[in-house]
Parts: sequence; C-alpha cells; structure tokens
Amino acid sequence: MKKNEKLWFLGIVAVLLVIFTFTDLQISKAVYNPQSGYGHFFEAFGELPGALIAVFSLAALITTGKYNAKWKAILFNIIFGVLLIMFSFMAAIMPMNYLGGIKAPVAGILAAVYAIAALWITKILSKEESKSLRQAAIIGILTFVAAIVVINIIKMFWGRLRFRSMEAPYNEFSLWFIPQGLTTNNEYMSFPSGHSANSAVIMWVTLLPTFVTSLRGKEKHLKVIAGTWIAMVMISRVIMGAHFASDVTMGATISIVSFYLISKWVKKNTSHVESESKGKVIKG
Repeated sequence: MKKNEKLWFLGIVAVLLVIFTFTDLQISKAVYNPQSGYGHFFEAFGELPGALIAVFSLAALITTGKYNAKWKAILFNIIFGVLLIMFSFMAAIMPMNYLGGIKAPVAGILAAVYAIAALWITKILSKEESKSLRQAAIIGILTFVAAIVVINIIKMFWGRLRFRSMEAPYNEFSLWFIPQGLTTNNEYMSFPSGHSANSAVIMWVTLLPTFVTSLRGKEKHLKVIAGTWIAMVMISRVIMGAHFASDVTMGATISIVSFYLISKWVKKNTSHVESESKGKVIKG
C-alpha cells in the first residue's frame, strides 16, 4: 500500500468511527434482521477464506522448507504438520458451528481434503517460486494468528454488549471507545468484530501475483475482490445484530493494518526467514 493510499484508508476509517459514534445504535435498529439468509450465509462462511489461507500458508512452509541440519528439518516439519492439522480442522469446523453443529466425520474428511489439497498445490508452486511462496506463507499465517489473538484480547477487556442481547430502551448501549470492563461472556464481546477481522485476512490474496505468474498485473482486481468480501461480511454482522458498525470497522481495520505491517516486516527480513545458513541445505 502506497503512502497516499495509507493516508486515505486511515482517514476514511477515522471519519467512519466518528460517524458511528453518533449512529451505531440507530443503524443497528434499522437493519437488524436475525432471519436474514444473507446474514446467516456470511456468519457461516465469512471467516472461511482466512482459515483456508492459514492452511495454505502452513502447507507452503512445509513444502518450501530448507534447513542446514536434518534435525531442524524434522523438528520444523513436525511443528508445521501439527499446526496444519489443527488449522485444517478449524477451517472445517468454522462453518459447521453455524450450520447445525459440529459433525466429527464430516469435519475430519473436510480437514483432510484441505490439508492434502494445500500440500499438493504448494508443492507444484514451490518448484518455480519457492522464495516468494514462502515469504507469502509467513505473512499469511502471522496475519491470521494476529487477527485472532489481538481481537480476542481486546474483546475481553472491552466488554461491549452485542445489539442482539439488548432490549428497548437500550440502556445497556455503550459508545465504542469506552471500555466496559473485563469479561468472558461472549455476549459482551461485541467490540471489535472477530468475523470482520478474520474475513479481512483475505487481503492476503493480493500477494498471489508474487508466486502465481498468471496473476501478475491483476493486483488491483484482487484488491477489489478482497475489499468486496470484507465489506459484505461487515454488513452481515450488523444485520445479524452480532456487532455494531463501529465494531466491524475496527475489526477489519486491525487485520488490514496487521497485514501491511507484517508484510513490510517479513519483506524487510527475508534473509532471516528464507534459509537457515549458507551451508548444506536439507529440503523439508
């Protein structure tokens, strides 16, 4: 993201947060519809691209791994392999939590399909664009983990009640910038939006041209696709009463900013993550 684009982005976010300070409650009252098919669809699948990006990234770390000692190859492949299994199950389970509960056999099959497909695709891509693929993989997994960790920590300390749990005259409504105290009750974890944050991990697709030659020159198109998906998820969360407009704005912003900061850091320190030494290399 260029400097002028960053300024525009942050400026728009600031303006929106000011507007939502005065309109959060009114917007939610106007659009709330817990029976919305649109809302239910994105509730179930809005976070899925982010989870699949994490799965793909872990697979890429395995297929592009190069180490100067066999024990390191074994250790890191075990670590990444375990994480690949965990995140594959997460990707399989996420939609099921909103589609009638978790079905273990189906989740297991889906997780296996996700993991095997990711390993197969990254193995093919690594033959020609190993360095760029590994760089993108590091950015992908760090962005997804950052979105989950940062958002949930803030949620616990903010304690904002969700609109769907309020009743007229909405005396429990609070402004987005005023923390309400520590909580572990999910209904008091409205700010910021986890769905919006996880959906915003899809910004990672703008890195595809770095290791998929056929997509080079398509960066703007990928940004539009990513931005459209994020916006649709954000709107759906307000419709479902799970979040206020300020919640989804902040959730998406945190992930987008994290993505660009992590990308900048990884690219700057490529030499530290591409290989362990100049000595004998063992493929992972």
